[in-house]
Amino acid sequence: MSRSLPLLLLAPLLATASAWAQTAPSAPDLPEGEGRDTFLRVCSDCHSPQIATHQRLGREGWSDLVFMMADQGAVATDAELEEIITYLSGAFPPEGEETAHE
Repeated sequence: MSRSLPLLLLAPLLATASAWAQTAPSAPDLPEGEGRDTFLRVCSDCHSPQIATHQRLGREGWSDLVFMMADQGAVATDAELEEIITYLSGAFPPEGEETAHE
């Protein structure tokens, strides 16, 4: 058996895994908007992204929650965390406030 045969057998698996890892999970009930895909990619590693649909927080509340999640292991850059906070505070503001993504 040649040394390259195991690599040839693994190549399709690695290509599929790479494509899967780059695709954000589907969440049709989340509003479109800048930051949505980042939110889906970062936050759904630990929990369902739909959990956000039950929260209604102001920017400060979302910021506190997102940075708490980062402290607990959510992997994202500071810029990505800010993007997530902006998305969530616009999509799920406190009750009575208009959403930015309608």
